[in-house]
Amino acid sequence: MNVEASRQLAGRATRSGIWVLSGRFGDAGLRFIANIILAGLLFPEAFGLMGLVNIFLLGLQLFSDTGIGPSIVRSQRGEDPIFLRTAWTVQVIRGAILSLLCLALATPFALLYEEPELKHLIPWAGLSAFLGGLRSPNWFLADRRMAQGRKTFINLASQVASVTVMIVWASIDRSIDSLVAGTLVATGLHAVLSHFFLPGPRASFQLEKAALQELFDFGRWIFLSTALTFLAMQGDRLFLGKVIPSMAMLGVYMIAWRMIELVTTILQQVSSAVVLPAWAESHRLSPEQHPHRVRQSRMGLMSLGVAGLVGIATLAPALFGNFYNEEYHDAIFYTQMLIIPGWLTIMKSTSTSAALVYGDSRALSIANLLNLLVTAPACVIGFYTYGLPGFIVGTSLGTLAGNLPLLKALRRHGCPLGAQDLNLSLRLALLASIGIFAPKLWSEGDPHLSQMWWQLPFAAILGLLAIAPARHALPTRNPRPA
Repeated sequence: MNVEASRQLAGRATRSGIWVLSGRFGDAGLRFIANIILAGLLFPEAFGLMGLVNIFLLGLQLFSDTGIGPSIVRSQRGEDPIFLRTAWTVQVIRGAILSLLCLALATPFALLYEEPELKHLIPWAGLSAFLGGLRSPNWFLADRRMAQGRKTFINLASQVASVTVMIVWASIDRSIDSLVAGTLVATGLHAVLSHFFLPGPRASFQLEKAALQELFDFGRWIFLSTALTFLAMQGDRLFLGKVIPSMAMLGVYMIAWRMIELVTTILQQVSSAVVLPAWAESHRLSPEQHPHRVRQSRMGLMSLGVAGLVGIATLAPALFGNFYNEEYHDAIFYTQMLIIPGWLTIMKSTSTSAALVYGDSRALSIANLLNLLVTAPACVIGFYTYGLPGFIVGTSLGTLAGNLPLLKALRRHGCPLGAQDLNLSLRLALLASIGIFAPKLWSEGDPHLSQMWWQLPFAAILGLLAIAPARHALPTRNPRPA
């Protein structure tokens, strides 16, 4: 890769990253405000029930994932209209089947959890799978081209509409139906706008044998790995929903996870929408320089993750203390503990993108299988021994184990990342410990020190320390060879 091509790639990736980060920060802000308002309007049990509905839908989607998005991003035919129309046809068929499965499985799922409301919630929420299947294939084409501006607009417009519907509906009848309605509005608007605002071939039904074969060859391992991902990353929550003493407690736990997801969702979105396409093009243009570029850009991305998680851990007492009712205050402790699996999830998602660039979806399947094999017993033993804290430790051990095969595969491809992971993990542990425990020591006898006005600058300082190593991740004028 010559210097000019390197600059162009870095520039496109940077612009794309700025768009994604801007959109995701806006989305996170909207969700944070919505969570606070909805927590005041609804009861904790509503968030527990909606958590089960979301896990059920995610499970169906992951159990049927054929890797259409990554296929479009990395395939040599990713710009071919015939390939795109074939991918869209498969996607629409899959969405329709998922909606029908929601109808068929809603009653058994409700009986399993002894929650009758799930019988009507799941079929209605299942329409989102069908609506999501209608989304234009140009959505993934924009990822391939690292053109994120219009996608950011679509995401924000859909989120604004969703939040508005949820808050207005909840203000009128204060039911969990408001959360389902918001989800359907977001997914439907998302699909419609993707066809009108994203450049690319017009979507239409077509099935080409060669395109189907390529989608199958790459997607079969994605199918297996995502099914294992669900069992490893969400199966623990299905177990928790069954054994936890009350839906209210599950709702508080889900609220804590939502706080962590303000960071993990942003990083995962950047990883899939910006980093994966940029790394794929980097590898196509210059395989010998590619490992260095991966380590360089990944350092910057994950340093932002460290800063975000440290900030949430530091601000959790003030956030829940000032903006949430007392019944949600147990989420402070859960949120601070959940930064561990949250960080490991970020680590694994970036390693996954790095492995997929090499077409190594098999390594991802092995990683998710190991994740499942460790998570299942660790969560059960942890919960029955130490309750929710033990359960969180179990999920963390599983995610950590799942990252090992990816690191091994990347080392085999000449792209070692283990030392970088260890370095950043130690930095997170140090700064998060300071953020959690220092205010408790300094605020003793002076409750005002625990308030937002004092914790905000303290969290900002820790955040700056977290992203300090990222200065070395900025693109250089003359890239070093790997």
